[in-house]
Amino acid sequence: MNSQGREQQIITETAAEWAVRLHAGDLDAAAQVQLEQWLAADERHAPALQFAKQTWAALGALAQDPEMA
Repeated sequence: MNSQGREQQIITETAAEWAVRLHAGDLDAAAQVQLEQWLAADERHAPALQFAKQTWAALGALAQDPEMA
């Protein structure tokens, strides 16, 4: 994997971690500041987080579908 691919993988993984934390509702003030700093650090972070949140929501909807269980 080249450095750009690895960098994108790190962004995707970090966004997924933030999405899980946001869903759990366990962000204290310090974590909220860290999230805001992470989002401001790179223009790719916000879309990655949005995609992770949408994916999390879609997976949650699938889990609720009796045909998928």
